Amino acid sequence: MNKKKLWMIVGGVLAVAVVIASVGAIAVYAQSATPAAPGWHGRPGFGSKSHQLSQDELNAAAQTLGITPANLSSQLSGGKTLAQIATAQNVNLQTVMQAIQAARTKMLPTSELNAAATALGIGSTDLSTDFKNGQSLWDVLTQKGVSLQTVMSAIQTARTADFRNQINQAVTNGKMTQDKANWLLEGLDKGYIGGPGGFGFGMRGPHQPSGQPTSTP
Repeated sequence: MNKKKLWMIVGGVLAVAVVIASVGAIAVYAQSATPAAPGWHGRPGFGSKSHQLSQDELNAAAQTLGITPANLSSQLSGGKTLAQIATAQNVNLQTVMQAIQAARTKMLPTSELNAAATALGIGSTDLSTDFKNGQSLWDVLTQKGVSLQTVMSAIQTARTADFRNQINQAVTNGKMTQDKANWLLEGLDKGYIGGPGGFGFGMRGPHQPSGQPTSTP
């Protein structure tokens, strides 16, 4: 049996609530010779001949790729993958996926909301109100003229700190051994937990971080 471990993110908000009580809330370990891409499996439009992106997601992806939504829709429906289109446009695929996720995002955990608001130059209450009014993170950052990467980096920093605190607190509360915590922290440092694609949704996409976590404690 192959001993490499596939780290799969269970989910941002659920992880916040459950991580302290259970090691399995942070990651699910699956046996796999070649780690697959968590989060994007079964999502039409990323490798199939049809796509089911919402109009907002399509608009965000197209803007990031530098093409029209109609052009992107046509290429996806014609059988091209986002990876192929991104390569043709000389755009990093993960940036495109982050744009799509931003177009979906209309709520964030408190720490990530605060971090995003600071990056956007507005108050967290204002950003929360924007979400409640139906605007997505992509809508707000586009209106404010702030780069996607700036907002993503701020959210990722906040999320990483949250996961680290949750793991350490689980040890303090006797819910997790230090060896297990060290292993999870290693996965966090390598990007296997709370990766940059999903601000709390555990979405990394096809790009896997380099290296593998060391053996399970």
